[in-house]
This record gives sequence, C-alpha cells and structure tokens, in this order.
Amino acid sequence: MTQVWEHNGYQIDEGFKPRDGNFKSDYYQYFFLVKKDGERVMKFCIWSPREFIDGAIEGTQKPVDYLRSRALPKIKTRIDEGVFENTLLELTAAGHRLVPLDRIGKKKE
Repeated sequence: MTQVWEHNGYQIDEGFKPRDGNFKSDYYQYFFLVKKDGERVMKFCIWSPREFIDGAIEGTQKPVDYLRSRALPKIKTRIDEGVFENTLLELTAAGHRLVPLDRIGKKKE
C-alpha cells in the first residue's frame, strides 16, 4: 500500500494493484481497501487505460493524483451513506462506469 488514511472512523489503505491474474499492463489500476476495526468492509478499485489518463492529466499532475481525485469523493460518500459494496470505477474516453466487482471474471492462475 502507498498510503493509509482515515475517514469517519474507517481506515483506508490504498495503492496500485499488484501484478496478479487480473493485472492489465495497458491500464492504471489503483485500489482502496476500506476497513473498520481491522476488518475489510469494502474494496473500491479505479481502472483506466493508460492512454486515456496520459491524455487527461495536465501539467505536472501524476496519474495517481488524477485517479485519486476521481475516486476519493465516491469512497467518502459511500462510507458516509453506509454503502459498502465492492466496486470498480472504470474511466475511459467514453465516460465512466461503476461495476460490482463480483461481475468481473475470476483471477487467472
């Protein structure tokens, strides 16, 4: 994890996705693990094609800062509203979509 912070009594661990069976080298893949009293209550992932992010960032902005700026308000709102569904936010040139993580294929071995 690259950063740990708190919001309304929940601990959020965040960082780039490790290289596993669902890793896509042409995407930026960043995730947030939301925990309460040490137990995970939600995983929130944000994925975006590298080509899209590289064209969307301005000046010296880093890809991670762009991804975080899009994800943080959604994570905080979910915590505040008690909505703890494992979710993927995918950003593309066509827009964005929220997908329940259980709709994504299983990790490849």
